[in-house]
Amino acid sequence: MSFLDDDVVGLIADKVCEKDDRKSFSEVCKQWCRVEGLSRSSLTVYHNWPGLPLGALTRFPNVVDLEVKYVRTEADLEFIAQTCPRLESITVHSDIRIESDDIVLGPKSLVALGNGCPKLSKVKLVGREAVGDSGVVTLVHSARNLKALVLACDLWISDEALRAIGYASSISTLKLPGSRIKDVELGVLANGTPSISTLELVRCRKITDVGLGFLANGSISKTLKKLVLDGCNKITDTGVQLLRKMCSLEHLDLSNCGSRISNTGGVAISAIQTLRELLLVNLQTVSNSTMVALAWNCPNLEILDLRGCKAVTGAGIRAFSGHKCLKRLVLLNLPFHNFNEADLESIALGCPLLESESVLVDNVIKVVHDNTRRVVKFISIFTPSFRLNIEQMDMYIFNNLSTESSCFQNHRLAISAIQTLKELQLVDLQTVPSSTKVALAENCLNLEILDLWDCKAVTGAGIRAFSGHKCLKRLVLLNLPYHNFDEVDLDSIALGFPSLESESVLENDRIELVHYRTIIVVKFIDIFMRSFTLNVIFMQSFRLTEQV
Repeated sequence: MSFLDDDVVGLIADKVCEKDDRKSFSEVCKQWCRVEGLSRSSLTVYHNWPGLPLGALTRFPNVVDLEVKYVRTEADLEFIAQTCPRLESITVHSDIRIESDDIVLGPKSLVALGNGCPKLSKVKLVGREAVGDSGVVTLVHSARNLKALVLACDLWISDEALRAIGYASSISTLKLPGSRIKDVELGVLANGTPSISTLELVRCRKITDVGLGFLANGSISKTLKKLVLDGCNKITDTGVQLLRKMCSLEHLDLSNCGSRISNTGGVAISAIQTLRELLLVNLQTVSNSTMVALAWNCPNLEILDLRGCKAVTGAGIRAFSGHKCLKRLVLLNLPFHNFNEADLESIALGCPLLESESVLVDNVIKVVHDNTRRVVKFISIFTPSFRLNIEQMDMYIFNNLSTESSCFQNHRLAISAIQTLKELQLVDLQTVPSSTKVALAENCLNLEILDLWDCKAVTGAGIRAFSGHKCLKRLVLLNLPYHNFDEVDLDSIALGFPSLESESVLENDRIELVHYRTIIVVKFIDIFMRSFTLNVIFMQSFRLTEQV
């Protein structure tokens, strides 16, 4: 292949997108390996792992999107800054807790990252207490083009760090999932330079109505377009009522905020006429009064998610008939008797902008009108027409369903007939046996993700059934009895799945892994033999492999 110059080989490399194909491309010869490295724009590397170690970065000087697992010293981050000066986005995972004399992501390494990568616009730091206040301040000051900052670090952020973020005119997106931020610190952020347009405070459970007051009355209220408060269960109607002062808010997520948000807060939200997307998942005290107010007062509303809002009935749904902008409506996990086909007909025929399969329901409804068939997507496991209703689905979730249902017992094997299925979650279905796994392995040839969390009837026989599956990329085996499977079972899937991604098999068993391939794909998440409490949403931030 030496007769091809680098430019021609580069053009060929640009046409190769799949990860495995690019790997094969780089193995043709030294020239192709070098050119492939120069043309790579996105990359995931590991610290001293058999896959792609951190030192391999020298072959990819032009990478712009980088994910690093796991940074253990400041020298690692400094090496990245020197090797990849064109970085625009970086995700850094650290599995070491901060100690007074050993800060993994400290000021020295973060200032090197900011100065060494002048185009850096997005930074995501993952790891329990992986970064301190001084590190955040240094990063914000040195990365002058920083637009998005994600701190998934389960840390307490002080006034100093939030003041630095608030006054950084370039930052428009700030995400603090699981942070221990309090109302006072939120007030400091809210009164900074008004540049933040997206603020995500998922499961920040120390925030109360006082914090929402700071957001509503601070300078941030003029620029904030997206506010996510999912899981902030200390806020009430009092705080939600204050949010109507936000004149630019387009996306609001109040999911899982608890029963203290009712129609009082829901009706108040309808005063935000700029709203385009509203998520009220599992707010069981929000009812039809809120629906009517939203339908009348929010003319720009495009997406409304009412999953688990059990007090909403057909009267509330019909209120949106004639809405000119509504594009998507989620009505999953509502009681069967709450609405019927006439309610869906009114929505389907009355909302001109509803997209195809944009009304999601799991109710038993006979739909007759063509337009209603077009916009309604059935997600039902309780009717005899189960297979017909969901045969075109790419993803199906059975989380936390009653496993005693005779209908479910009759249809659990029918799932495998959905040959288009790509993702399947069977969390906490403790009566699903290995026979179901065998059927899935044989029939669902496109299955990429399978979540068997707490499926206690699954054994090694069911796991081994997937050995040789060509598409499976991720398998979750958390909270299964220790005696259900062993290292031989894990070896069979690690060596038999060509598409398995690194750390894609999640399990918490005590197993000694010896094959390097198994070590790469299996991630230990031991949350059952530790004295601390771990929120499993952050499980990707942890790698607990030490033996008891």
